[in-house]
Amino acid sequence: MRVDVSNALSPTCADCMSRDVVVIEPRRPLMEAARLMRELDVGAIPVCQGSLALAGLAGMITDRDIVVRVIAEDLDCERVEVGEVMSSPVIYCFEDESPWQALHLMEQHGVRRLPVVARHEKSIVGLVSMSDLSQIEVIDHMPQKWSERVVQVIAAHQRWRML
Repeated sequence: MRVDVSNALSPTCADCMSRDVVVIEPRRPLMEAARLMRELDVGAIPVCQGSLALAGLAGMITDRDIVVRVIAEDLDCERVEVGEVMSSPVIYCFEDESPWQALHLMEQHGVRRLPVVARHEKSIVGLVSMSDLSQIEVIDHMPQKWSERVVQVIAAHQRWRML
């Protein structure tokens, strides 16, 4: 799927994010989060207290959190709660920010996905991943060699995770 932003004055995170956000509460069993990830075919789910409001965003639970913090530690996935092993604090971007800014945040913080927040409503409106960013068509006003830069960040992220 290619994201066509050729008609936009400048692309934003809203142009390339996934909009159907599913969240999980911190007190839910980790196994529920793992099953939800499998069902949705995603690698991360925002952890929220009650609503999609930014104030309720407690963390992100990722497939890596499950492997490194639970399975590798031989913990019981049925007894561990999502909030015990989620990644926190959450790094996020605003829907009106450029994909370049989102990529920079991902690189700076060593993450592959960001919740996207509506600036004025302060609520989660989507998720953007490195994969989403790689689908943006390079257009004149975007930084040069966009796709090459996304690949560099992904490669650097993989090396960083191996250390």
